[in-house]
Amino acid sequence: ERGEEEGGLGRRGGREMGGGPRYVPRDFSKPYGGFEPPRAPRGNHIAARVLGTVAWFWILYKGRQELPYIMGWKHHWDEHH
Repeated sequence: ERGEEEGGLGRRGGREMGGGPRYVPRDFSKPYGGFEPPRAPRGNHIAARVLGTVAWFWILYKGRQELPYIMGWKHHWDEHH
């Protein structure tokens, strides 16, 4: 094991298992202790809105087709006779 004089961390090195410092001062006057998440690009916001809209239209479309069968109001064997 290399000691501190050889460039290693030694037994009382400055790191913990996670690799970060032991204490990080936080500013609790701001939300989330001062953490500011990175902003996603505008294209990601647009893509999320479009794909979410398509997904909800698909759910409503399939619900309109299949809800009577799921609820037991119709049966598949009653059709096409």
